[in-house]
Amino acid sequence: AAAANMAAGGGHELTAHYPRAVSHFLSLPNIHRVRKAYNSLRAVCSSAQGAVSTAAWGAAKEQHATFWARLSATDWPTMTMKLLFASVRVADVLAAGDS
Repeated sequence: AAAANMAAGGGHELTAHYPRAVSHFLSLPNIHRVRKAYNSLRAVCSSAQGAVSTAAWGAAKEQHATFWARLSATDWPTMTMKLLFASVRVADVLAAGDS
């Protein structure tokens, strides 16, 4: 995706401008995918409000399983995990003095 963005003239830093820099792609999604996932997350959470507290136990158990499946389908948990892994990598580089 970064190569396509670069060919289109955006979305990527040119390391030629930073002679000592090394560019690492951390597989983070672009802002448009993050926004879509966030909006999906909001929809899932909004539809789940109060459902468990007022439902019968059997229905609540089924809704609980459905909630986690719908949450996973938003891609938000995966994006959050990738961001945390990327953050640890950046922190490691900074701590090692390689920044």
